[in-house]
Amino acid sequence: MASVRLLRRAEIDLEAAVAWYESYSSRAARRFESAVASALERIGAHPEMYALVDDRHRVCPIRRSRYLLVYRFDPAADEVVAVAVAHGSRDPAPWQ
Repeated sequence: MASVRLLRRAEIDLEAAVAWYESYSSRAARRFESAVASALERIGAHPEMYALVDDRHRVCPIRRSRYLLVYRFDPAADEVVAVAVAHGSRDPAPWQ
């Protein structure tokens, strides 16, 4: 299993998304956090499971949401680096 870490940018994205869900419903926020944790486990166990969307980034959909976990995998270091938790309808420029 590859190690998984979140860049500070991804942490900020995640905090903002959780805050948005929290404003709607505490239960929805907890479900979203659980879905993100599951996605992180999934990509740690199978980092090449998702196709490349450019020369180094992959995108894992976060279940039951419109968010995507954008990450890159370094096989030499056996490390997954989450670079963004991005809303699917927003411009991908910030994480590219």
